[in-house]
Amino acid sequence: MTKSLSNKKTKKFADFVETENPQLSLFLLLEDDRDDYSLTIELYDFLQKFVFGKPDRISGKFLETVERDFVCRKNNYRLRMTPARIKDANGFE
Repeated sequence: MTKSLSNKKTKKFADFVETENPQLSLFLLLEDDRDDYSLTIELYDFLQKFVFGKPDRISGKFLETVERDFVCRKNNYRLRMTPARIKDANGFE
């Protein structure tokens, strides 16, 4: 037995209440819009995290760590990327 949709009362547009998604509030800036305020996502997007070209290997086996200096919002940062070393089921890298 299913209920009929015709039994529901139709709401007027003015009766709807505007709601805010709490997850989206994580991405909002502060009310005072300070210049020194930075979102972590902004900093991550600003990183030069890609390595182009053929990488140099250590002893023909491991990739070297890459370090890059950059400036974001007048602050100096250093990015250090260390390639992952993953072992398979047999213990080989």
